[in-house]
Amino acid sequence: MNKKLITIAVVIFVVIAGFIVFINSSLDKQIREDAQTTFGTVSTDKYTFYYPSSYVSATPENNEVFFYKNPNTRAADSEGILLAIQTASEGLGVANYEACERFSKNFQQSSEDKITVRVAIGQEVGEGCEITVETPVTGTSDRVITVAKYLWYPSSADNSIYSARTMYFGVASADQADILRTSVLQFTLK
Repeated sequence: MNKKLITIAVVIFVVIAGFIVFINSSLDKQIREDAQTTFGTVSTDKYTFYYPSSYVSATPENNEVFFYKNPNTRAADSEGILLAIQTASEGLGVANYEACERFSKNFQQSSEDKITVRVAIGQEVGEGCEITVETPVTGTSDRVITVAKYLWYPSSADNSIYSARTMYFGVASADQADILRTSVLQFTLK
């Protein structure tokens, strides 16, 4: 009797696991297909950078390689996404939560800021930090949200830090915020 129950439990487990794998692969395929229609890309031998396909190219500043902005907003910095490359004085090594948390303190403007930190792994290679900062706008109920993904090659002589970053106001539509966040989080090194 116990052997039959174990066999039935194993069969049910395998069926459920197969169903979950099927659903996840279908969702992954749908996400990739949606990304192809929703996002433009800039791809080199070092990275793939994503930006909302409705955005237009703007003039990069400082260490920015690319900058794209929403053509439908008047404020120059209201909704944009950029790729920047900086050089660290020494190799950064393997990313971990504690290092990312320390790094995120560089972005804190006030004690009211809400900061979220995660270790980032590139889709192909590279690792680093994902940092989201929500900063209240003084005198209003709005906030500025900055989403950044910093990646580097941990076991390489290349001390470059590649960062995809976006900034938008809290009043941005949920769809627009999601597209910007997804653009940044898709960024990867090769």
